[in-house]
This record gives sequence, structure tokens and C-alpha cells, in this order.
Amino acid sequence: MALPDKDVAPGIREGLRDRAQWTLHEAVPRFGSVKPREGPGEVFPYFAITKLCDARTTLSEATWRPLTEHPSEVPNTDPRTRPGSAPDPNWRQALSEHADKLAATGRPGSDLAAVSATIFSLPPARVPGYLQAQAPGLFEAHPEGSLWFVHTDSLLSRRLGVLRVLLAFELLPDYGDALKKSPGEHQGILTLQEHTLTHGYQFDHLLEPILLAIPPAALGYVFPWSPQAFVFLFGHPASLVDPQPPTIASLYAPVIQRGTSRDHHWDAGFFDGITGGEIESLLQWWVSRLNVVYSHATDPTRFAHPTTSLTLPSDMTAWLLTFERMLADLLAIASMPQGAPIVRLAMAFDLLDKAEAILGFGKRRSGDGAKRLLNRSEMVRRLDRIWDERLPLQLQSRFKAHSRELFDRVYQGVQDAAYPYRVHGEGIKVWAHKPQTLQQWSWDRYVPALIRQVRNSAHGLLEALDTTDRGVIESHSGHLPPELPDLACLIALALVADAEKLCDGTWLT
Repeated sequence: MALPDKDVAPGIREGLRDRAQWTLHEAVPRFGSVKPREGPGEVFPYFAITKLCDARTTLSEATWRPLTEHPSEVPNTDPRTRPGSAPDPNWRQALSEHADKLAATGRPGSDLAAVSATIFSLPPARVPGYLQAQAPGLFEAHPEGSLWFVHTDSLLSRRLGVLRVLLAFELLPDYGDALKKSPGEHQGILTLQEHTLTHGYQFDHLLEPILLAIPPAALGYVFPWSPQAFVFLFGHPASLVDPQPPTIASLYAPVIQRGTSRDHHWDAGFFDGITGGEIESLLQWWVSRLNVVYSHATDPTRFAHPTTSLTLPSDMTAWLLTFERMLADLLAIASMPQGAPIVRLAMAFDLLDKAEAILGFGKRRSGDGAKRLLNRSEMVRRLDRIWDERLPLQLQSRFKAHSRELFDRVYQGVQDAAYPYRVHGEGIKVWAHKPQTLQQWSWDRYVPALIRQVRNSAHGLLEALDTTDRGVIESHSGHLPPELPDLACLIALALVADAEKLCDGTWLT
């Protein structure tokens, strides 16, 4: 790894060794071999999860011991309580008053948001007592619920912080000059900071995707306590669907892609009969998957160039931000099952773009990865294997059935919107403009290609009609099934489920 000059960044080498706990051997000036202290390729337990209590627990001081052992890290400076205002030294009081107003509204979810705001407003030492007082009320509303504590090792934030500094030196040729011109002044690093889901310390967001894994419902709620988090599992799926119209704003949603939605993605069949124990096992399993992903993302040896052995901080950062942005797309889709179809589809296209990028499909092969991820025959077999090998036993059959159901509905929906006279046998006839003739395509070939063409048409329909595959989009109305965004989310979950193969680049093999 390239290193900045010692006179420009005198503390970076100590940061690598002490803060990031990477071993550093500087063989030649400005270049050093860097590897994790735990060893290259090892999984570091960045995240640890502990069940605090449920309705049957006798609450005591011992219940909250994990909180006292791993408290939240209080901000060094006072935050702003209004956009653009000065830092507010009375921010705790302001946030507490905001929490009281939230609770008083009585709107769905306001009670959870009020608890979350109150936890943040309290000094860490007072949080155990507050949770002890709140727990009985939470369990009264959710008798099968449970409260969990997720501890994040501070090493993760430290490694991501050092990586951010290295990134600035790599991408900003004049960054060192700026440091020399203003010695002693902190040059804030802005590069790519708004591309990250976690910002290097808000890891509670990583827990939310699994709570939305069984649409259209939520399995729990995350209370942030950075870098730690509390997860309150409801013990049952809580529907995210409201009677139509869900909001006044939804009345103005564009009609593109609305079509004749069968609302199949609101079917409760996926989560019928799921137990609180299954939900608990799903959360614990997800935490173990995150450890694999973030151990890979913070291991410089996993990003060494195959010929030069040089690791670029930009390569490490790009991989991690692509992963986090994929999870952000998942959250955007799964949290709004009644959102405008065109918006949900756009997010699904974005998710699939990121999925193929993280699988190694570069710009030259853009679209090839997304098409493979949407190939029903290949992916159903692949997902079956992942669920059998990676998921907790009691959840395997549920996810396998859901994979098939989503693929079947997407494929049937695409077929329903095609010209019936073109549908033939086990596929569809597509007009080839060179040579000008009808060709028989299988559904496994046609459906991914059609979805890709609809995605491309959003960036320019005229351009989509001027390609060799124009016969695909010409034979179809362009309406895509409402289940497609949910299928994209399931594929993202499967990528994380088989995190080992995702990280070593063999997920599709």
C-alpha cells in the first residue's frame, strides 16, 4: 500500500499500527505491506449480539450489564437542533421535548420513534434505567417480543477512519499541500462521505434490512445507540400496508408502471405462521453475515492487485460503499410496499446495478450480471443451495418457496404483458432486425433482457429503440410486475447470505 510522506502525515503509520491494528512493514520508502493483526482472510467479530430480555424475563441490574460494559460513545461536540443553526448546548433537553411530542401524536410508529429519540437524549449511564422502565410497556403491546443488544467493536470505526484518511491522500493530489499550509488545523475529509449508509459509526442501519426481509412487513425496530444498537423484535410480522390511499401524497403518484397491479407483493403467505423463535434466529444469523462482509471490506490483503500486489484505498472504499448503497436500495424498496411503482422499479434497477458491480461485472459487461441474477432456472437452483447451506434450518423451506413464488410471478407478469400471438411453446418469438426474421427465445433469455431494456429506456427510450435487442422491447407493453422490486431485495439478501462467496468473487459459480 502506498503511504504519504512522514512530514505530511506524521501520524498515519502509528494510525495503521495502533488505531487500525494493521501490521505494517515499510519495506521501501512510501510503500509498506499491510495486513490485519488477526491475520489475512480471517473473520473478525466486529458485531456481537446478546438477548437482553423478553416478556418472561425478571428484569434486574444484571439484565443491562452489556450496556454498562459497552456504552454509547457520546459526541465530542454539541449537535445542532435546527438545520443551519449553531450547535446547541441544550440539545438533550430539546431532543427530550421532541420525543414527548412524538409520543403524544398517537400516530403509528410514533411510540417507537419517541423511545429512540429519548435513548439518544439521555447520558449513557441513564439508558439502562430508562429501558427497564420502558420494557414492560413494549412487551405488553408485543407479548412474544424480545429486546436485543448489538455491540460493535470500536476497531471497525477506527479501521474505517484510517481508510478514509488514506483515501484522501490517494484521490486528492493537493491534500498534502493543504495540510502543510494550515498546520495544526483539521482538514475535514469530505470525499464520498454521503455515499455511505453507516458513515463509519452508525452501524444500526446495517440491522434494518433483515427486519424487512419478509415483505410487506417489519419484524422489529432498531434503536440506535452509536456505535451500538438495540433491536426490539415484535415476535411477529407487523404489516406495513395501509388502507388505500395510504397518504394524501400517494394520490399524486405517477401512473407509469401502475398498470393493473395485482398487489401480489402484499400477499401474507410468505410470513404466515412464522414464530418469534424463527425471527430471533434470523437476526442472529444476519449479524454473523455482517461480520464476514466487514472483515473482508477492512482487510487490505483482500484487495491486492493480482499482478502488482498493490492495494488501493479507493478499491476498498468502492467495494464497501457499493455494498452499503445496495442495502440502502433494499431499505428504500422494502420500507414502502405501497410506494409509486415507477419509484420502486427505479430502486430495483439501481439495486441490481450495484449487485452486478459487487459481483465483479465492470462497465464493459454492464447488464450481463443483472441478466444472470434474473435468470429463473439458474437463480432458483443457486438460491436453493444458498438457503440450504446458509440459513437457519427452520427458515430454509420458507425462503425456498418464496424464491420460486417471486420468480414465477415475475415471469408470468412479463408474459401477460407481451403480445399473445408472439408467445409460443415455452417462450416467445422475438423479431430480429439483422437478419429480419422471428427467432424463438426462451423465457429465461427473454425476461431478463426485457427487464434490462425497460431499465435502459428510463435513460432514453429512443436509444433503447436503436439497439440490436429492440425486438425485445417492441414485443411488450413495458409493464413489469409489482413483485420485481421484492425479487431484487431477495437477491440482495442472498448475496449477503453467502457472504463468503460474495467476498471471494465466486458467488455466481
